[in-house]
Amino acid sequence: MCLGDWPSRPPQNKSSGEIICRCRTRKSNVRSRHGFQNNQVVPTTICRVVLARVPPNCQRFRRLDSKATGFKLSGALTGVFVTALVLVPSTAQKFIAIGPFNVNGGTLVFPLTFIINAVLTEVYGYARARRVIWTGLACQVFAALTYWIVGLWPAAPFWHDQAAFMAVLGVAPRIALASLTAYFCGEFANSVILSKMKFAQGGKTGLTQAWRFAASSFIGQFIDTSVFMAVAFAGALAATDLVKTGLTIWLVKVLYGVVALPLSTRFANWAKRVEGIDHLDAPGATNYSPFPALFKDSQSRGADKKS
Repeated sequence: MCLGDWPSRPPQNKSSGEIICRCRTRKSNVRSRHGFQNNQVVPTTICRVVLARVPPNCQRFRRLDSKATGFKLSGALTGVFVTALVLVPSTAQKFIAIGPFNVNGGTLVFPLTFIINAVLTEVYGYARARRVIWTGLACQVFAALTYWIVGLWPAAPFWHDQAAFMAVLGVAPRIALASLTAYFCGEFANSVILSKMKFAQGGKTGLTQAWRFAASSFIGQFIDTSVFMAVAFAGALAATDLVKTGLTIWLVKVLYGVVALPLSTRFANWAKRVEGIDHLDAPGATNYSPFPALFKDSQSRGADKKS
């Protein structure tokens, strides 16, 4: 919440509920441009962020403007996120056996997007995770359109694998719509739930952090699977088969997430140390709308003023 490292909880204005932040400059023989001697406590900006309950370990958190740059890991995480999304349609064409379960190959890849989304929200906050979700959606649409155009283009006379190409990379419009809709609903649910749980839990780590990673993923995956099965196969499969198949896919994804919990939580905490950021979304200061162009949250407004 407060920019700077405080040895104790920062002072609070009792009348307005605002958190007052101060910064301590480093020792130097040079006078500051404001005329203060260095190593003095200089009043700075009043953060109009926390107008609600403040976690007792507030000094650990540093807020992040949604347009901030210069982070070491966010670009790589976004790249892996998008790559996993683009791989799903092609890997989903093959069904594989995992013990008693028969699932498509995309089930091995797609849960990675929920894990990376959780890490992005945990480290950088909801606003930045939202931008990555939209980036992934745009890349999915671009990939689908590319496969569709290439599939419609007349083949070379010597090439006789058009049927195989369409079987693997050709996507029916209904399946494409189901996939995009499910992705949109599931990923945003995952990010919003984790963001709100982190604030409610005071940003605690350990088992508490693992619980919010698991809960947000379970609910997000359930929404994703339910929407996809309903849009893609409603009317094409019997109701019992629809439910059984959907539950099987969801359970495999849940198991995937549980097994990955020790790695995902440790990676998130490591990323916080590397980036020097641990963003906490305050409900009164964060607009959870998926459409930032229509409703800008406080992070975006703050970034706009600085730019």
